Amino acid sequence: MTWRLNLAVRSVLAAALLGGAFSASADAAFVLQFKGTGDLITLAEALTIAGVDLATDTTLDQATIDSFSTIGENSFVGCYAVPMIDLATGLAVGNGIDCLRALAAGPDGAQLEALSLFAFTGAGGGAIVSLGKTSVRPFFEGIGDADGGVTHITGSIPSGPGGIVGGTGSFAEATGTARVSGAVNLQSFPAVTTFDCAWVLGVEGASLSLPVPDSEVSDQLGAIEATSDKTADTVLKIARRLSIVVD
Repeated sequence: MTWRLNLAVRSVLAAALLGGAFSASADAAFVLQFKGTGDLITLAEALTIAGVDLATDTTLDQATIDSFSTIGENSFVGCYAVPMIDLATGLAVGNGIDCLRALAAGPDGAQLEALSLFAFTGAGGGAIVSLGKTSVRPFFEGIGDADGGVTHITGSIPSGPGGIVGGTGSFAEATGTARVSGAVNLQSFPAVTTFDCAWVLGVEGASLSLPVPDSEVSDQLGAIEATSDKTADTVLKIARRLSIVVD
């Protein structure tokens, strides 16, 4: 129990000490949040921000790539880039980008296909790319809608493997699952969209090699761990002094 607790705390503290970099095993689970307001941009602009070439960095076929290439064609709405938050630490770790195709729409909501880019900045860098379908439905007014701050609830839970279709840098050739739950504000859609969405990414990939702390950071983590061996309460006190939320 103590070892497992220390491992979790070490990952969280590493993120703080590295200012956004973090370490993980080859099979990594990330909980990330797209939070903010983004203006409509093209796929080309989105790929430039993320540093991704869909043809070489993903397993997507050309027909799928083409369906997201031109706003107004193939029901492609466009892309939106917002800050991406690591929910384990509360740190901004890069840019979250959603590129959306409208599959169907009606008075009760819409079906979208989302090409999502998780572009990490800082040490290690790299990006994860996912593709999946999601449902979008209006909130009942005043019920869970952040007092009107969001207009629609959105989500997608995969029924099996798949979702992650590639990546770059530390995430090159990554595969795995992607699920999303959250809300959006579509009052000014499609020109502007506000996101408050939490993603759970189960990243797999033999070539996955995430950043690890340098020796100075490792020494600091070791000193913290030596103290944290005493009790879980001590660990939480240390984390709170560093403004870190530890469950």
